[in-house]
Amino acid sequence: MSTDNTRTDRPKTTTAPTRREVAEVVAEATEATLHGTPDHARAERSSAPAAGTTAAQTQRYGDLELRFTSTFTDSSTTRGMIIQNPVPPSGWRSLGTVLCHPSEDVALVVKDCSAQGDLLKSPTGFTRLAELKAGHIHYATIWQPNAPSGYAALGVYVTPAGSTPAPDAVACVKKTHNGRTYARQAELSTSGALTWFRHNVTPPYPHGDAEEHLLLPVGTMSYNPDPNPAPTATTWILDLPAVVDKLDGPDTPDLENYNSPPAQTIITDRAVTVPFFLVADPARTRRWKAEHSPFYKILRKRTFALVRHVDYRGAGGGQISESVTQGVSTEKSEEFSLTTGITVGVSVGVEASAKPFGVGASTTVETSVSTSIEMGYSRRYGVTSMESKTVGVTYEVPADHAGALWSEKHELIPVRADDSTVTNATLTFDSGSYVGRTYPHTDQAPPKVSDPTPAATTADGTPIPNLWENLDQIEVIPAGT
Repeated sequence: MSTDNTRTDRPKTTTAPTRREVAEVVAEATEATLHGTPDHARAERSSAPAAGTTAAQTQRYGDLELRFTSTFTDSSTTRGMIIQNPVPPSGWRSLGTVLCHPSEDVALVVKDCSAQGDLLKSPTGFTRLAELKAGHIHYATIWQPNAPSGYAALGVYVTPAGSTPAPDAVACVKKTHNGRTYARQAELSTSGALTWFRHNVTPPYPHGDAEEHLLLPVGTMSYNPDPNPAPTATTWILDLPAVVDKLDGPDTPDLENYNSPPAQTIITDRAVTVPFFLVADPARTRRWKAEHSPFYKILRKRTFALVRHVDYRGAGGGQISESVTQGVSTEKSEEFSLTTGITVGVSVGVEASAKPFGVGASTTVETSVSTSIEMGYSRRYGVTSMESKTVGVTYEVPADHAGALWSEKHELIPVRADDSTVTNATLTFDSGSYVGRTYPHTDQAPPKVSDPTPAATTADGTPIPNLWENLDQIEVIPAGT
């Protein structure tokens, strides 16, 4: 923020500090210190971007459209980070002040596409929360946007000391619009570059949630210096209708003659569109992503892979018997997570995890967004088809018949806007669904699946149910009762 607007506690007769004096004070300040960005840098960030530096691509989620901007004003640096206010293009709105890494400062802005034009509203006013200063010099003021009734402010707004926010500096989001939620109360990060600014991060999904939606932190912050911060009036994130392209899954395979069947078609039956910061793509900078691929897709591909084919012509019948390792192993999940930021497993389903806006390499704030339902799985958590285990699969084939056994495979792939794959970012696993067919066709029983792992039992031998499949049956008994 410009030091031209700062005010001090010194008598008015005292000569204003020089820029060098300001810099010396800043160097001795605590971590709450903010210092003015040099004039040439501030002018560069607050001016219109050069052609090709700002992403032109947008994505609509329900009645809210998203895009990114790299134009900012009121910039200040602290501890290697930049606190600044996005300058949205005409017709777009900012949601609050963001904390960015200096070399890759981009921010999300939004546009109201509702027929009523009431999804976004300006605050009714602003409440002063705190002053930031170094020594006797005030640098900035933190403001809380006061949301209209039924609306939520998604973050604080910071101005140079001595100035107040414009009435339309930020937009508040309608909590419920056309029968669905658009803003959800969030949680606050407990770590980060600053101890008094906390990022708004994703809360747990509601129990039993089966709605296709995207909980989206937008890089804004709340002010709460408490070491164990509770949500404040500005601790909200977007809750948007998911953008999911859907196709029918692969056709059930069939055996049309005695020969081994051809490979089955691979079908992309789900494509979930997410902002780029929900997919880790370390081979590209944040600026590159905002310009060339502001939105990524997480694809699910499905096919039936042949496990075994037999031909019992001129012989007695037999049995196809195979061991199949299905689900996602811990090793595969960890490797995929490190590469893409997407965690896959029985307990989490599919979670897109990435650092929210404003978090640099030196900090560890992260947020997770579940996409299990959107990817076509029946549960958000406890997705049993991802449980890693080796099972026995058998299929009976009569005499003088051919037989084939297939296993349905799933592949998860994050791709950029040009459909290029994030480097080494694929995860393939057997889903636990099997198909058996004979030729000539017979009404054979479906393949049998046996789990060699002994079922868990109590001391008296009573089976213990699979908790992932029986979450709704769990009873909580308070201690001492």
